[in-house]
Amino acid sequence: MKKFSKWASLIIIIIIVGTSCQKDKTAPTIKILSNVYNETQAMKGDTIVFQITAEDEAGVKELRLLEDGVLLHSTQSSSLSYDWYTAQVDSGRHHFTIIATDEEDNQSENKLWVYVNEISFARVEGGTFIMGSNNGEEDEGPEHSVTLDGFEIMKTEVTIGQFACFLNDINCPLDGWVNGERYYFDNIIIRYYVENTFPYQAHPGYENRPIPAITHAGAQAYGEWLGGRLPTEAEWEFACRGGNESQNYLYSGSNDVNEVAVLDQYNWYQVASKKPNELGIYDMSGGVMEWCQDFYDANYYSVSPELNPQGPEAPSNIEDAFYVRRGDTEFWDEEGCKYYSRDSEQFIYSIMGSAVTTGFRIVRPS
Repeated sequence: MKKFSKWASLIIIIIIVGTSCQKDKTAPTIKILSNVYNETQAMKGDTIVFQITAEDEAGVKELRLLEDGVLLHSTQSSSLSYDWYTAQVDSGRHHFTIIATDEEDNQSENKLWVYVNEISFARVEGGTFIMGSNNGEEDEGPEHSVTLDGFEIMKTEVTIGQFACFLNDINCPLDGWVNGERYYFDNIIIRYYVENTFPYQAHPGYENRPIPAITHAGAQAYGEWLGGRLPTEAEWEFACRGGNESQNYLYSGSNDVNEVAVLDQYNWYQVASKKPNELGIYDMSGGVMEWCQDFYDANYYSVSPELNPQGPEAPSNIEDAFYVRRGDTEFWDEEGCKYYSRDSEQFIYSIMGSAVTTGFRIVRPS
């Protein structure tokens, strides 16, 4: 019994001594105060503001901010502020690591990334061309002369990442309704963004895919936000055919549909993954269909003015309106990829979500 008590006392002493000599092993707690989160979407030219603090009982000795493993900024205090300018960086994903070290050299780190979205425009010089075809469907003719002023058009369809920047900037509610207008079909959009999360965060790897399921109103609102608008149907076809540089291909940039068109995927493709047309514009044949500004009228080509046609007048009841869509989806065959192919979607259905295969691109004055 005495022997047991002796060893028990020794064990108690060792535990007490060990506890009294142990350092505080608690790592600092990092807090990000600015609007930077794990999957931040930014437009090229934005400034990302990092405002970071750290807390620790032993005191914070250093805070460091690294981009892709390279030190951007450090401070020997518990707070760090840094402005990261995106104008001169490459588009795509940038990984950031925040490391906090306390006075006892315990460390903690947070990782996040920022995806920089870049929008490129192609210049389309003004000119005259023959629009439509006498060899297509009834509404795709007759062929008629059209003269357009110059403009610029996005080289790619609007992507999931680019649209997220817009939704975040306008504080779009998660149901997609803004001032009585529906901007997107919410049951589809959550496939591409983290569900029920604001700011909108694209799933990693989805940022450079075309955004589908956007209503005509949502596409128009994005265009205004970007300082542009949807293309007229005439502008869309002129750009599709290569403008004044056109080689009169059947598809946008080639007579071989497989060179320029995504045929077997809905929107599960990266934009600009195929060959561009004569003006450096991508994906105007194949992939998602694209909204145009015009209302649809099957007989409009017969009465279209030659100079800068804007499409038919709006119907008296907007819910009866159809809007023009161009391009193609996986649900069509190669016929739908031809430069003159036309399609439409009724207004009332577009806000109820049937336009789930529809994306868009934006034009602006040259």
